[in-house]
Order: sequence, then structure tokens, then C-alpha cells
Amino acid sequence: MFHWKKFQFFDKELVKEDGSDRSHSLLQRMRVKAATTGQGHVILGDSDGSVHIFDNQFTTTSFNAFKMRCDILQHLRHAGALLGVGSDDGKQLVLRIWDLEAHSASIDRDGPQVVSSIPLPETEPLTAMCASEDLNFVALGTSRGTVVMLRGEIARQRFQRHTVALAGSAPVTGLHLRYFRGDGDQSSSAGAPGVLGDGALERSPISLYAVTSEAVHCFHLRAKSEAREVVLEQGCEAGCSAQNAADDLIVARTEAVYFVEREGKGPCFALEGEKKLIAWHRSYLLVVSIDKNNSTQNMLHVYDLSNKFIAFSGPFTNIEHVVCEWGSVFVLTSDGTSTQMYQLTEKDTQTKMNILFKRNLYSIAINLAHAQNLDQAHVVDIYRKYGDHLYSKGDYDGAIGQYLRTIGRLEPSYVIRLFLDAQRIHNLTTYLEALHEKNVATADHTTLLLNCYTKLKDVKRLDDFVEHDSGLHFDVETAIKVCRQAGYHTHAVKLAEKHAATDFYLKIQVEDLGNYKDALAYVQTLSFEQAEASMVKYGKALVTNLPEETTAALMRLCSNYTPQAKQSGVSAVGNASQSSGAPEQQQGRASNPENFIRVFTDQPKWLRVFLEFIIQQNASASKEVFHTLFELYLVADAELAALTLEEKPAETTIQIARQREELGNKALELLQNRNAQYDANHALVLAQAHNFDQGTLFLYEKLKLYREIVQYHMDTANYAGVIRACKKYGGRDPSLWIHVLSYFVSKGEESCRSEIVEVLSSIDRNSILPPLIVVQILSQSQKTSLGLVKDFLSRRLREQKRAMDEDTRLAQQYRDETKRLRREVYDMSTQARVFQAKKCTACGETLDHPSVHFFSYHSYHQRCLGDNEDENPALQEQIQKVADIKSRLESTAHEHDQFFRQLEGSPDGFSVVAEYLGRGIFDNARSAAPGGVDEATQLLRQLGTN
Repeated sequence: MFHWKKFQFFDKELVKEDGSDRSHSLLQRMRVKAATTGQGHVILGDSDGSVHIFDNQFTTTSFNAFKMRCDILQHLRHAGALLGVGSDDGKQLVLRIWDLEAHSASIDRDGPQVVSSIPLPETEPLTAMCASEDLNFVALGTSRGTVVMLRGEIARQRFQRHTVALAGSAPVTGLHLRYFRGDGDQSSSAGAPGVLGDGALERSPISLYAVTSEAVHCFHLRAKSEAREVVLEQGCEAGCSAQNAADDLIVARTEAVYFVEREGKGPCFALEGEKKLIAWHRSYLLVVSIDKNNSTQNMLHVYDLSNKFIAFSGPFTNIEHVVCEWGSVFVLTSDGTSTQMYQLTEKDTQTKMNILFKRNLYSIAINLAHAQNLDQAHVVDIYRKYGDHLYSKGDYDGAIGQYLRTIGRLEPSYVIRLFLDAQRIHNLTTYLEALHEKNVATADHTTLLLNCYTKLKDVKRLDDFVEHDSGLHFDVETAIKVCRQAGYHTHAVKLAEKHAATDFYLKIQVEDLGNYKDALAYVQTLSFEQAEASMVKYGKALVTNLPEETTAALMRLCSNYTPQAKQSGVSAVGNASQSSGAPEQQQGRASNPENFIRVFTDQPKWLRVFLEFIIQQNASASKEVFHTLFELYLVADAELAALTLEEKPAETTIQIARQREELGNKALELLQNRNAQYDANHALVLAQAHNFDQGTLFLYEKLKLYREIVQYHMDTANYAGVIRACKKYGGRDPSLWIHVLSYFVSKGEESCRSEIVEVLSSIDRNSILPPLIVVQILSQSQKTSLGLVKDFLSRRLREQKRAMDEDTRLAQQYRDETKRLRREVYDMSTQARVFQAKKCTACGETLDHPSVHFFSYHSYHQRCLGDNEDENPALQEQIQKVADIKSRLESTAHEHDQFFRQLEGSPDGFSVVAEYLGRGIFDNARSAAPGGVDEATQLLRQLGTN
């Protein structure tokens, strides 16, 4: 104990009266025999039997407790009662109980109310007393080594007396009660309420410690046989036993201080010196020792047993009593005739901390902070100061140990800056690891930690960081980047694999390690979305190095993708987190092949294989797929064509020709595919650019570019092709014959006579051109003879003569019919009609009056017509028919789109125009004219009028 640090954490002050520098006058006249505290009072009993009660202002209230003397006092804090043992006649001892709560505000001259006064038959002096808080148990110790136990309602003098003799005849020096202290409130007794009213605490003790100068005995009060045992073979003198806040017994002897806990003997502290008194205050043990050289001089030591330091040490003269109240310690000294009281007040926590900081006693400061329950911010600040102190002393290991305790409160950069020196990198590594363990590390901290590992070349710790579940919390992306930059690619890929960092895993495998097989196998274990994104990003590198395997993987991804099972050495962590929970979502999904066309930039052969597979699986693939595959066929054909220009063996030349033929057939089949979704104009540009004649002619036909087809044959001087094209497409575009006739005429009659004759025959047979236009075309060449066109002109002139004669006859017929109709209408309007019908047209019976006659010579009974007397039933159907025809002609007369379509598609455009002229398409005023009805309709209506 000589190594314990000593401090003056208590201020010593003499208790004085107000306005005086001397000791309290009452204390000067008093010889204190007993002292106790409770409920904000210090209670003293003197040698003449009086009891004096001091409040916190040291105002005194006194009363005569006993007539002769007061030997023992005990205040029951929870019950509000005061117990005292004294004598009224100098012989008979009396146990008295006062109710202090009834007079807590002011105590009259006669003192507080005496609840009970119990004569004690014991003749020997009483040396100790203790009472339970419920006043159902009182123990008295005598100088002969016996213990008197009173059980029952002691305040009402309803109790049983039981005397127990302890082994030996040593006097009882102390009596102490232990109460039950469990997790629940099980300390209250099951007995009746306390006699002092509701204020008394109802709890009964479980054990009684009886201390003698030779041993410590323990009585188990709740046992049926009241068992007892010796718990400590050493005893102590009077005043040298006490209890701490946990009811543990403290026994002070010359060589040491012993603790007795509930389970038995507890710790021992070697506090040497002859002890006079001990007491317990808060967490401190107060020990009064006797000076070896002067028995009247005493030393008071205040020990903090938990933190191993002496909080106060000071000399006093003849200390008689030590009591605690109001958070202070009161020391009563006596010179035989008077008493003085000293108050020891504990310094505030900050003052104590400053004292410790000045002496660099940070470990004690930390323990004290925990004991005082300071907030975490104050404790962390102490750790920081302690770390700064050790750092200044060069104890970097110790400093980092203290800084580790500040994590979460102290800014990490404060510590990191101190250990950036290369010689202190080990300490920095320790601190950074702790940041990660407590999950407060940032990405910068992870970077710094891994840089420390790499600079230390500490592969073992780096392996542990990567491979084992070390419990560190860190930013995975940062860790992977640092490992890559430091060249630890294997560690980086393991981190990426372990933490499902798919992009980093593939980047390292492809770009750093060149491990394309593992990368491709890993991609095929991913979920559909991850696999698609990974192939888009890394597909080019994979196709370049593993063309066949990567192409097969892309085929799966674009047809019916399902993640593959995890293979040996390949992680499927990324897939497991996204696909294991919903396997049905991973079935039958297909990616867009357009996303992967660009990854085959340098692999046209495998791109053809890939796109052919896509079209085979989906004939209606996108335009880009068809365009790309078509262009690949044409480019490959062009490359083969370039090879034919070089001198090659015959077999090679034949093989190249077969390959070109195969490519041409594939390209043409692609264009002829009815489900193909391609842009014909785009394909035509490609075909023309690569001189793909078959495809060009097919696309001309598809786009209805018949003139271009004919022109193609003209450019190649393929006369038969020109004639075939005209025969095939001339019906759709008659102008082709004009173009062809002009072409052959320009070539001359000698070289193209048969072709010109055939063209003229076709024109004549289909009545494509008027003779005048044919003559004009033939006249463009001076070499064309009249005999070439003689037969053609004769036939056409005869046909036209017959047509003109027929038209003249029809015109005359229509004029005659029109005159007849007009004359008939005029007669009906101006001349009377004689009706001689005798039978009804409707019923066939003889007419009788009333009857109705129509201009059409139809006669009806009036009853047969009903309500429609103005309409002739016999002609109603014809009238309606004519009206419908007229309405239909008028409605179609204004359908301009249909007019132009018929005009464009008809070989005789004049007849179409004439038909629509008859319908009135160009007659805007006709529909607006009043009574705009043709003559036929007018005549029918008049015939149907009565």
C-alpha cells in the first residue's frame, strides 16, 4: 500500500458557529459518548445523557434522553426512528426509541416522542447495538461475549428475548446486519407494518455479524435453527468494524483490513498500522490509525480501494468518532473535556481531475471518471490526454492503446496524423484495424490500411483481411482498388469474389490477370441482368481470346438464359444474392442481340455464326441484326473476290468459288425471308456498294423499281433480259415499253430489229401506246424504216376507225333517246290524260269510287293505297333504284384518292376521267342547284304522281 498515490481530494474545515472563528460552543462543553447520522442530521449523545441534533446549518436542538448517561445511539434512516441505550440511575440500562419524523420540523423542549422505553436486565456493560429497519429485531452485545437478540414488535414491547453466548469471553466489539439484495425487491418482510407508521421501511435482515476481538460470527436469522458460523478467524477492537454500501462487513486489524462478503471471506488489503476507527463513505474507506510515538495523535486516511489511491490523509488529535452526512465526513476529536468537529468536504470532480492531470496520473483519472459516472465525452477526452502524454514520452504502443479507446468520439484524423511516419506504421495499422472493427472506417481509412499492409509487405495480414472473416467493416470497392494499384491482383479478385463485386471481379480477371476462362465461367453463373451487363462491358475481350466459348455463351444469353451452377473455383455469390430467392424469374429470359454486335468488332466470322443463330431462333429479329448479317455476307464475298485476283492453285480457286456461291445464296435467302425485318432501301445500298447483282435485282423488284431493273439489263446489254423485264413488269408500269422502245431504237434497226418488232407487238397487243407516240419514238432514229412500223400502224388505224364508228353510233342513239324522253315529259306536263282502266292495279278488282289514277296509267282503289296516295306502288321500286344509283355516283364522285389510284393503275386514263366527269367530280355547282335531278329521275317521279 506504500505505492498508492496520495492526494488531498478533501478539504478540511473546523465546524464553527456563525460569526466566530472558534469551535462550536456546544461542542466545547460536551464529551461525546455516542454519534450517529440520518435524515439530514448529525446526532450526538454526551456523557450527561443529553442528545444534540445538528442540522446542515449546524443549528442545534437538544433534549434529555437519559438522566445519567447516553452510551449508544443508532438512527434508522428508513424508519425515521432513533434508538439509544443509556441509564437514568447509573445502574439500570434502558433501551429507548424516539420517533424523529413526528418532530422533524421542530423538536420541543421535552424532545421527540418516546415510542418505547425497555429496561434491560443485563448488568454487564453493553458494547454494541444494531437494529433492523422494521424494528422487529434488535441485537445487543455485551462485554462478556454474549449477544442478546430481541424479536417481535419491539416498539410495542411485544418481543422475545434470546441470549447467545459466543465462543470465548472476548467482548462484542461490533454488531452488523446484512439485508437481502437481489434483482427484485425481495427485501421487504412479510410481517406487519412498522410501528412508526407508513414511513418505516418494511425489511428484515437475513444475517447478523457479531464481531469480537477474536473472531467474526455470522448468525443466519432466517434459518429454522438460527444457524451460526465463524466466517473470519480474526476479530477487531471496538469501532474497527463497519459495512459498505453492499452490506459487506469490513474488519480492520493492525496488519490488514478484511472484507466478509455474502459468500464468505472476501478480499484483503494490507493497510498496516494500529487501527482505532473505520467508517465507509460513498466508495471510500475511512481509517483512523494511532501514531506509534504519540497515542493521542491519530491519522485519518481516506482510501479509494477500487482505484488504488489515497484520497485524503491528515493528522488529528484523539479522534473519538467519524460520521458521514450531507456528502461530507465529520471527524469528532476530544481532549478529555471538550469536543471539536471537523468537516471533510470532497472536492468536485473537475478539480480532482486537474490535480491528476498535473501529475500525469491519467490511469487514475480514467478509473475515477468511470467511478463518478462521467459522460462518455469526458472519459474519451481523458483517454486522448493520456494518449498525448504517452506519445510525447515516446511510448507509441501505449499511446495507440489509449487512442483506440477514443474511437467513435475522437476524430480519426487527429490520431492518424500522429502516426504517418514510416517508423510508426505498425501503430497506425493497429488503429486503422480498430476503426474497421468498430465499423466507423471510411473509404480513405480502408485505403490507408491496405497501403500499410502493402508497404509492410505483410502478406499474412493481407490474406487474413481478404480470406478470413476477420470481423472488419470496410468499403469493399476501395479495398479492391488499393490492392489492384499495389499489384496484389490475386487478393483483389478474392475480395471481389467474396463480396460479390461482379464488375471488379471481371475487370481484374480480364484486364489484369488475363484469366478469360474463369471470367467467362463466372459470367455464366450470374443473374440475367448481371450477365447481360457484364457481356456488354467485357464481351469484346472475351470474344477476342475465347471466340468459340464466348459466342456460345452469348447464344445462350440471347435465347433462353438460365444461370449455370457454381463450378469449382468460381464464385456465384453475385448470382446467389439475386437469383436464389426467385428461381422462376431466371427462366426463359433472352437478351437483345443488338447489345452484343459491337463486341465482335474484330471477329466477323463468329459474328456471322452468332447472328445466324439469332435469326434461326427468331426469324423476326430486329433490322440491325439482318442488316449486320447481310453486310457480313457481302464483305466476306468481297474478301474472297479479292483473293481470286491473286494466283492460286486450281483447287483453291474452285474452293473460293464455292464459298462465294454459298455466301451469295445465304445473302439472297436472307433477303427473300418473308419474316425478315430489314430496311429494303438500306439493304439496296449495301448490295449496290458490294456489287451483289442478285440482291440488287431482288430489292429493285421488292421496291417496285421496275425501270431500274430494265436499266440494269440495258447497262449489261442483256436484250433478252430487257424484253423479259418489260413483259414481267410492263403491265404494272406501261411506261417501261416507251423506255425500252426508245432504247432499242437508239441501238439501230440492224442490231435490234427483232427486239423492236417484239416490243411493237406487245404494245399493239396490249394497246399500250397510241400510234402517234410510237411514230414519234421511231422517228428519233434516222435509220428506222417505215416498213418496220407499217403493219403496226395499219392495225392500229383500223382499230381506231372501228372504235370511232361505234362511238358515233352510240352518241346518235343517246341523242335520240334523250329527245324522246324530253318530248314525253313535255306532253305529260301540258296535255290531258284519259284514264280508261277498269280494274285496280293492286287488287285486280273492278274500280269504284273513290279511286286514284297515275300518269303511268296505273289506277287504284283509294283504300288500296292507304295513307300513301301520292306515290305509285308499281313504280316505287324503280324510283328508289334510280335514286340509289344517283346517290352512289354522287358520293363516289368526290373520292379524289380513289380517282387518282384508278387513273394511275388504268391503261386507259381517258376513260377514267370521262367516267368521273359523268359523275360530276368537276361540277361543283351541280349539287347546289335547286331541283338538281336528272331527267330520268324526274320522269319517273312524274309518272308516279296522281
